[in-house]
Amino acid sequence: MPPACADTVKIPGLGALKFHLWTRPWDAWDVRRGKARLPALRASIRELAPLRFEPGAIRSAPAVSFLTGEPFLYQTVFCAYSLLRRTARPFRLRIHDDGSLSSAGLDLLRHLFPGLVDYETPADTEQRIETLFPRHHFPALRSARDTCALLRKLLDVHGGARGWRLFLDSDTYFHRSPDRLLDCMAAADDACCMRDHWSNYGHPPEFLDRLCGHPVLRHVNSGLVGLRSDSIDWDQVEHWFAAMVAAGGKFVFFEQGTTAMLLSTRACRILPPDDYVLGPSRAEVARPAAAFHHYAGDSKYRFLAFDVPRSLFHS
Repeated sequence: MPPACADTVKIPGLGALKFHLWTRPWDAWDVRRGKARLPALRASIRELAPLRFEPGAIRSAPAVSFLTGEPFLYQTVFCAYSLLRRTARPFRLRIHDDGSLSSAGLDLLRHLFPGLVDYETPADTEQRIETLFPRHHFPALRSARDTCALLRKLLDVHGGARGWRLFLDSDTYFHRSPDRLLDCMAAADDACCMRDHWSNYGHPPEFLDRLCGHPVLRHVNSGLVGLRSDSIDWDQVEHWFAAMVAAGGKFVFFEQGTTAMLLSTRACRILPPDDYVLGPSRAEVARPAAAFHHYAGDSKYRFLAFDVPRSLFHS
């Protein structure tokens, strides 16, 4: 009787052996190289050439929202720069300051993206948030926003706004034009998001199902979310968030869980995985097949170790 085909042979422990002898050492090497390269890559954004577009095109350009600060400025620059370069079209950049962005950092953004930067000062943001979300009416959301900047991805970006808005995490990088994302932006009707590997919501998805009264979308990653700001029922969001806090759970993921609940109340396009990769592998970073990558978690060190944005410095 002939032996089984090689691709059907299962050797117990082989996966663990590969992880300890191959994957883990390479990951550790990427972390070391990435940390060593970080200062140079942060400084390199000042060497980029400004991206200029016709004033008429700028006036009609769609907008993308970012939450950023001084430690994340290099990521925001590379994300926005790669998007504009790969699409060869302007986007207005709505910059939401986490409170740490310096005047020099803001000047650099305006230098690199002339005419494209929309900026609200932290003082004006705080006044807007206080008006829209008074503490006596939104105690859970306001308390969470005080201690977790991730809540600004909801309150600061969508609070008081009208129409469809796209939010992008700064640790996103575009290798080619994200055509299906552009289709979502052009339609500006259905919500859109990208998939995570897990349902990291701070509570089991079944808990959120009961809280919402209907099934919640699984595997939502809030690093890319497009939805109509004026469709959000903020009283409902306050109720959800208060219930999540009261039940314990992992607080850092509550914003993502809340986003998943919001997206579950309306039609939502989920971008296909061949469009993007979350936490790309070494092979995918070296030869990108996806239109864009989201360098979440430790994968950010691969972004640094492989000097991913080097092509942006060549015309």
